[in-house]
Amino acid sequence: MKKILLIGHFGFANRGCEAIVRGTIEIIKKTVPDSEILMMSNDPQNDEKIRIAEELPISKIITSKLEGKKRYTPEWIWQTIDRRLISKNMSFYNYLLKSEYEKVDVVVSIGGDNFTDDYGSPKQYFDCLNLARKLGKKTVIWGASIGPFREREQEWIDMLRNYDLITVREDKTKEYLLKNGLTDNVRRVSDPGFLMEPKKPQNWSKPNNEILIGLGVSDLIYKYNISKEKYLSTNAAFSDCLIEKMGGNIVLVPHVIKAGLKDCDDYYACQEVLKRINNKEKCSILPQNLNAAEMKYCISKCSYFIGARTHSTIASLSSGVPTISIGYSSKAWGVNVDLLETDNYVLHYKNFDISSLEEKTDSLVKNRDCIVSLLNSNLRRVKDNSLKGGIYLRECIE
Repeated sequence: MKKILLIGHFGFANRGCEAIVRGTIEIIKKTVPDSEILMMSNDPQNDEKIRIAEELPISKIITSKLEGKKRYTPEWIWQTIDRRLISKNMSFYNYLLKSEYEKVDVVVSIGGDNFTDDYGSPKQYFDCLNLARKLGKKTVIWGASIGPFREREQEWIDMLRNYDLITVREDKTKEYLLKNGLTDNVRRVSDPGFLMEPKKPQNWSKPNNEILIGLGVSDLIYKYNISKEKYLSTNAAFSDCLIEKMGGNIVLVPHVIKAGLKDCDDYYACQEVLKRINNKEKCSILPQNLNAAEMKYCISKCSYFIGARTHSTIASLSSGVPTISIGYSSKAWGVNVDLLETDNYVLHYKNFDISSLEEKTDSLVKNRDCIVSLLNSNLRRVKDNSLKGGIYLRECIE
């Protein structure tokens, strides 16, 4: 039985991370059934609760925040000697990871866009795979967007050549790697989140039989040099505009929920938008205790969806819902071109204003039948491409 360790996962508080994990598990269990899945997490306690409640087939969740032995104990003395002398002054973090990596056969780095500059330097993710490779483990980057790197590009490209398998989720990434001479270990797939099955929640139902428009509000967008107040007030004004023009109801969708952390909590951002909406009786926020599969179910009941978080739009598009993606990285364009054969329904975050939103929405409504038809015809291919990742993984580790 092959032991597969998933790394690069932040925690299920980010429903996109959860969608990647759920899709990845489904892929591995279908294509590498004789395997055991372990996972490292930045939020192991919360993830463990969900693993048990949802009966996810992960045998163990390991904390990414590993701690060494207590100072000045015999174990600490040996650890220090081993790390500094025997392991040739290995970094403390890598030294602690080493014992976990030694127990598995393959290390798979998930996370979607960890190997980009979107959230800072990808160095830590390269370091983890380099350590696994040094220990003789198979190394895989999984369902990823990669680059383009603005700094240290050649260094990162040279490292990428050494990994056993890189599966990429859009053509732009494949073309970027090809331009830099990476072909032998690169395979084109689709995001594993496309395979996550929706689950009906107990504490939510679609309001009435009217049009329901989902609006994915993200605290992330106003970190891209957009005024926080402008972002929140634009969402509110746009919601009032949609209600007036289309009737129906608005549901605000938070996709990253970290209670008490206002700087990284979409639910808080949704509450702030709701405060600014005039037609409050026509608006609601999805419950914050829904998991990723339950959120996908709610999103699937929308007539239209406008979202910034990538996996909220993957949830809508994979449910056949006409969608506008608020793009802040290449992945938004890649997903849209893959499914809709156009990027006409991606709105760059720099153009996030009422007139642009209205223009995109008008086009979405006008071309609804064509969009739904395209989604229905392309989804099977995209889901099959997601599953191919498991076939490539099996070939890699056999």
